[in-house]
Amino acid sequence: MSDYGNPNDIGGRGAWFDAARARVQAPGTCLVIYGIISVFLAVLSLGIYLANPDAAIKPLYDWQAEMVKDQPKQPGQKPALPPYEEYRDSQKIQGIIGSAISLVCSVLIFLAGSKMKHLQGYGFAIAGSILSIIPCTNSCCCIGTPLGIWAIVVLLNSDVKLAFSRAVTDVPADHDVPPEDRPMDEDWESRRGDEPR
Repeated sequence: MSDYGNPNDIGGRGAWFDAARARVQAPGTCLVIYGIISVFLAVLSLGIYLANPDAAIKPLYDWQAEMVKDQPKQPGQKPALPPYEEYRDSQKIQGIIGSAISLVCSVLIFLAGSKMKHLQGYGFAIAGSILSIIPCTNSCCCIGTPLGIWAIVVLLNSDVKLAFSRAVTDVPADHDVPPEDRPMDEDWESRRGDEPR
């Protein structure tokens, strides 16, 4: 075989493994950075909704009120907007829940990118990539969609999937284990040709 190595060799590693590891670095790093930014925005949003919800809700209410003020009203028709206090309470609850969900999912995206870079947690990396695709699970709207798609395309590559499994199950052969760390059982002694102790 060439220096690229044969991925089908049991326990084999070579240039193919290094190439697979290099392939996950860029999308993994992007997920990490994206996760950090999304966590920051989720914490900021959660803090605003908890400490000063009027700062976020009042401008939105005023804008909506301006949009509907010239609409003709039919007799008996309900107002287009509820009273501000009712509107604020509803939006505050939705904002807190949405920000908390975004915070949790953003942390998972960050962790998935970190694990992806180290060829760990293949299923977790896939899940984090999917979360970044879905806009309502993070704080950066649709920016994560292309990043998540890119990460999934890379993760579905056969060499990358194999590299994940080899990174997890890679156990050194007997000749790679220092003598002081080798197991001292009868099978080991017979392989060495020594008398059992």
